[in-house]
Amino acid sequence: SHRPSLRGKGSSLCCRHIIMVMMGSDAGLCLLPISEISSYIQKWTIKARVTSKGPMRTFVKGGGSGKVFHVHLLDVHGGEIRANFFNEAVDKFGEMLQVGKCYCLSRGNVRVANQQFNPCGHRYEITFDKVAQIEEATEDAEIQAVKLSIT
Repeated sequence: SHRPSLRGKGSSLCCRHIIMVMMGSDAGLCLLPISEISSYIQKWTIKARVTSKGPMRTFVKGGGSGKVFHVHLLDVHGGEIRANFFNEAVDKFGEMLQVGKCYCLSRGNVRVANQQFNPCGHRYEITFDKVAQIEEATEDAEIQAVKLSIT
């Protein structure tokens, strides 16, 4: 039987992968597991814990300057992804995002991760700008504080 796909042709993501939150202040949200994030899905919301936060850095590119910081996000399923914040998003979310707290995040741009600078292991990373929607979420004890990888 054919299931409705949220990705492009040949995708395995179907409606059963989306979690509907039924309780608490996050009730009514449709959350996508971080492991399912890709550039094929345009509208998504994730709920994740900030497990690390890099320092704010400034840079010069093409005659202009800017600022950036990144966080690592971990969800209840153990999916981890890096999120980058540039310029206005640094001003808007830099103080708000705290290591150890949970957030609902949406309206970011997903692109293929540069594995040279991204230790998360996810194929993609998220870039948030001034149009991002990020709100502190209810604490979720099921989301680990750190991702343990056994090698």
